[in-house]
Amino acid sequence: MANILEKTIGSGVLFPFNITKNTRGETGVYPVTGTPDLILHNINSVIQYELGFRLRQEDFGTRLWECIEEPNTQAQAFLVNQFVKQALTKWEDRISLTKTEIIRQGTKLSIVIHYTIKNTNIGDVIGATYET
Repeated sequence: MANILEKTIGSGVLFPFNITKNTRGETGVYPVTGTPDLILHNINSVIQYELGFRLRQEDFGTRLWECIEEPNTQAQAFLVNQFVKQALTKWEDRISLTKTEIIRQGTKLSIVIHYTIKNTNIGDVIGATYET
């Protein structure tokens, strides 16, 4: 299973950076390989970045900022759902989206993302709540 994860997920550094020790005891920021945390951190980055804010990847991120000061309506929930799906489909091809849920509660909007890592049966759920 570890080999499948290494091939499917790849390697990279976690963002925000984690300062760790390598095998020689040196402290620094080192890449990790085959850990689902790479996907989780990338999903968070995609969701949190506004379009146009990443240098040389101006189309990285979501259009969620367009919904910030809008009323918490069903129409807004539909837009948020579409923006999340579009961004993750484009920027996180290591996963298959199983389901995205937008839950409205008063002035709060929760985004819950269910996904499966491709080529594995490993699924996970990530969620966040925003005040509108």
